[in-house]
Amino acid sequence: MMEYGYEIIPVHPAHEEILGVQCYPDLRSIPIRVDMVNVFRKPEALPDLVDQTIEIQAKSLWTQEGVVHTESTDRALAAGISIVVDQ
Repeated sequence: MMEYGYEIIPVHPAHEEILGVQCYPDLRSIPIRVDMVNVFRKPEALPDLVDQTIEIQAKSLWTQEGVVHTESTDRALAAGISIVVDQ
């Protein structure tokens, strides 16, 4: 995605940098507005990630293939967040 001009902000509590870009421990720590949260985590991580996505007022949430947690994505939809699931 970086090759296509998108700004990527990595989030991982165990890393300070990924792909040469500063990494943040969680979504709340990112100092700028985030439009989309793209999730490459196990489904069990989605409840907390959806809470954070709602809190930071991201516009959309995209979970990668196999990352499904219906209750969490329903909460995101109810909060007005556009979602793509399991893609």
